[in-house]
Amino acid sequence: MKKLSVASMGAVFAASVVLSGPASAYVFSIDNFQITKNGNAAFFNDGFDAGGPPPSAPDFGSGTPGSYSTRGVFGETGGRATMDVANAEITTSSIGGNPIFFHRARLLTNTGDATDSRGLKTDDTFVVEALFDLILPTPAGDTFFLRLTDATAAGGNDRLELRVRIGNSGNPIIQFGELDDALNISTTLATDGIPTTAGVADHEQIMLRLAKNDALSNTITASYEYFDAGVGQGNASFNGPGDVNTSSTIFRGEEWTRAEFGARQPVPEPASLALLGLGLAGLGVARRRRRG
Repeated sequence: MKKLSVASMGAVFAASVVLSGPASAYVFSIDNFQITKNGNAAFFNDGFDAGGPPPSAPDFGSGTPGSYSTRGVFGETGGRATMDVANAEITTSSIGGNPIFFHRARLLTNTGDATDSRGLKTDDTFVVEALFDLILPTPAGDTFFLRLTDATAAGGNDRLELRVRIGNSGNPIIQFGELDDALNISTTLATDGIPTTAGVADHEQIMLRLAKNDALSNTITASYEYFDAGVGQGNASFNGPGDVNTSSTIFRGEEWTRAEFGARQPVPEPASLALLGLGLAGLGVARRRRRG
């Protein structure tokens, strides 16, 4: 039997990615993404009903053109931005380094210091809200999220994430966590279960909120609220046992933050092997070049 070269093995593995894909695929949608700054609810509001999906964005309330930095390809239909794993980017998790399918839309607000009045700065108050359709994740690790981040090409040390995912028990949960990319540490601060009946969520939508309520404090508070028929149900806070850490601090070394939303899912094991195969294929090409 003829042996496959390293490059051929990589090609076979790569084909398996295309043929197999994720075993259970996410398709999440977000109805509205809004930021209120210093009491001004018109600072930014994206209803995903005009102008195309991210990276396109409506203008800020000031009239300044808006745009997103994106990873993965977004759709826009029926007044929603959609995230389909079939159009996700394959990357590696910043915490743990494992391969994941990934979508992210980061609103490109100003990153100057606090003397610049644009953007979300340390001397502002702001509330970031993302209204998602409450489509329950299915496999473990399947997640949609709202974040505040100071990430740049050079790194970052503040990332607060409010997420909906499947917990280790197999039940859907809401989690608030902080991630320090510089130290490669992820800490869960609060967790609540999502009420379901026969495996279906009891509510139609969920609003995820991250808020800085005091201009003199760097504390960010996390909360959530269920919506039905477009009406909030008023239960906008964590209420599970032990949920005392529903806030954290940011602005460690910088005076700005940015808001983003997205989704992710671990790459299933066969596809992980395929990615390894692609790496082996590249190694085989490099070896042949050196021999040449």
